[in-house]
Amino acid sequence: MTEIEISKKTVWIGFGTLVLTILIFGGAYFLVPKISNDVPQSPSDNQEQTKSAITAVLEKDLFYEDPLGFSFSYPESSKLDKHPEDTVNYANVEIIAKDRIGKVKIVVSDMKEKDIASFIKKDTDMKLANVLDSKLGTMDAKKAYIDSTKKIVTAMIWDGMLFKMEVMPADNQEAVRLGDKILASMKVLETANYTDSSVASSGGGANVADDAGSGDEEVIE
Repeated sequence: MTEIEISKKTVWIGFGTLVLTILIFGGAYFLVPKISNDVPQSPSDNQEQTKSAITAVLEKDLFYEDPLGFSFSYPESSKLDKHPEDTVNYANVEIIAKDRIGKVKIVVSDMKEKDIASFIKKDTDMKLANVLDSKLGTMDAKKAYIDSTKKIVTAMIWDGMLFKMEVMPADNQEAVRLGDKILASMKVLETANYTDSSVASSGGGANVADDAGSGDEEVIE
């Protein structure tokens, strides 16, 4: 074999080795990320989010319509109590979250102040809080987070009455989720369903004439 042929053979061997090296390292470069991406995550990853998403899809909503003229939806896993023993407030509805810790309370009672601003100044919960504009149904309301009692309070004047909704405790996810659902679905008639002498209530009826001048404070049980 001549010197030129040996030289050509050496060049081809070197070229082949170079190509093989490029293929090996290039394949490893593209293959390794793909393998790492295909590795399944731990079963505990995002477990709570997945469980919540499935529950939200499967859970049935129930509808509550109060004789007084407001209504809302709430999850079937919650428990609703209309407090029929309450004969002072016009409505006293409590919705307990599925964890049986968080809850939402809606109370409609006599309004002793002339407007919502006067009520906020005197209310134990709201007077020291940062109060924001909000809505109850389509009606204007005021909303505040009460740090001392861990409550979210939304209040408005409704047809001469005080309509107050409380979410508690405010640091409980189930309570906040329940409150958001109720607020999002809330509908309130512009005029409550009552006559000159009486008002329908979830507690079996409260007499406006008797309660208006009684001087009793709002009762929230």
